[in-house]
Amino acid sequence: MATSRAKNSAVILYRSILRSHKDYLPNEMRALGDQYVKSEFNLFKKVTEEVQLKQFYTEWNGYLGHLTQTARTKKSISAGSLDETPNNNVAFGKHIAADVELSEEQTTQLQKLREETSKTGGQQ
Repeated sequence: MATSRAKNSAVILYRSILRSHKDYLPNEMRALGDQYVKSEFNLFKKVTEEVQLKQFYTEWNGYLGHLTQTARTKKSISAGSLDETPNNNVAFGKHIAADVELSEEQTTQLQKLREETSKTGGQQ
């Protein structure tokens, strides 16, 4: 059953992201991140278009990988097994290139996210 397998994969990804938030993010970022992940996954529950679903899961898997890698790098630096250099990206999040085209909905979401992070004392 492909549908059941897809739902199971989505639940595993969702839980992995929330677990990574718990393990790696500062509390003020965790609350915002958890809320955002829950909202996005709820919005995508009804999506059936394969292309959209594939892109959704690809992006969230990429986010999970980035989060995990950043946390591991920070841990290695603090343990002294890795030197802190400009090449080591140890900040959570990433900059969006100026040439990336965003839809109107994505631009609105990004603006809302900026507003929320500034409320919680996050960096923009």
